Amino acid sequence: MKSVHPMFMVRLRLIWFISFLCLVCAGSVALASAQEALTPKRARQTQAIILAWLECTECQAGELKAVVRLGPVAIPSLRASLREGPSPVSREAMRRHLVDSYRRLKRYQAAHPDFKFTQSEADYITHYMDLYVAQYQIRSAKALVAIGGPEAKRALEEIDQVSLNKGVARIVKKSLEKLSQTTPSVPQN
Repeated sequence: MKSVHPMFMVRLRLIWFISFLCLVCAGSVALASAQEALTPKRARQTQAIILAWLECTECQAGELKAVVRLGPVAIPSLRASLREGPSPVSREAMRRHLVDSYRRLKRYQAAHPDFKFTQSEADYITHYMDLYVAQYQIRSAKALVAIGGPEAKRALEEIDQVSLNKGVARIVKKSLEKLSQTTPSVPQN
């Protein structure tokens, strides 16, 4: 067996030490970035950007791109939206809007006998609330794919344990497949 030259061992230890320092410094930078991202002001800004994407109607103002620029900071909120849909406050606001909308349709029907609207209020609210929840879940999945990375992939994989409607489940499955095949890129919104 050959003996190793002493200078080789010194250099090897030096390389290991420098590598260790690089890892520690990289961890410190990541920790500092994470702490910066958790300031109350930054958290409010992040939530506003994500909410703009989840709630947009036309989605032509770069809402998805703004979420992607947030990067991994957005993943916990997107994971929650994917799993649970809108917050209870948002759901209540939507429910009230739907009740009002239903009543306006019924008034219109009373004034226009040719207009046929036979859906019950409960069915109307349930139908549109289901679509509202699905919109949140689908857009969360789409944003997670656009952000990419192992944490986003885990968020999509975890959702398999939650019951989703068939359309959302299909999109989550496709999103996972896409994330497994590609690297993240800037979306077209």
